[in-house]
Amino acid sequence: MKRMLLAVLLLGGVGLWSAPALALLNLGSCTVNAGSGVDFGQYDPNPFPNNNDLEATAEIHVRCSSLLNVGASGSFNVYLNAGNGSFAQRKMYNGSNVLNYNLYTSSGNSSPVWGDGTGGTEFKSGYFQFPLIGLITYREAFFTIFGRIPRGQFVPSGSYSDTIKITVTL
Repeated sequence: MKRMLLAVLLLGGVGLWSAPALALLNLGSCTVNAGSGVDFGQYDPNPFPNNNDLEATAEIHVRCSSLLNVGASGSFNVYLNAGNGSFAQRKMYNGSNVLNYNLYTSSGNSSPVWGDGTGGTEFKSGYFQFPLIGLITYREAFFTIFGRIPRGQFVPSGSYSDTIKITVTL
């Protein structure tokens, strides 16, 4: 039985803002944090006894502040890139060894792949409403990433990883 440590590192950048962000002149800043990323733990490629894929989750935390509130509001989108693979099949590497996996917007085997909205992928959206009057107010949103490694991939033991970039746009 082969076991290996697996992790997908999620890099959250400070929000990458699009032109509509200019409409929110009183929006101070936004940050994105994915903690330690999706940690699959130990992988056993043998599909028995339960015939289940290996699943894990991680949380994305989006936090925006408004410096001087005058009732600002706005929606935002959270995108993930394809990492080392493609949206159809993301890949974790250990040297030249490859382990296939993917990231989804919800749990279950028929979940949409979390991507950038192209090629049948989906992304998550959120909305912030700031108070009519106030100084330095924060709003937060949390999103869960669902990761899955299909069973039956017989690869050498070791640490496999991929890096996924998170982009938030207003």
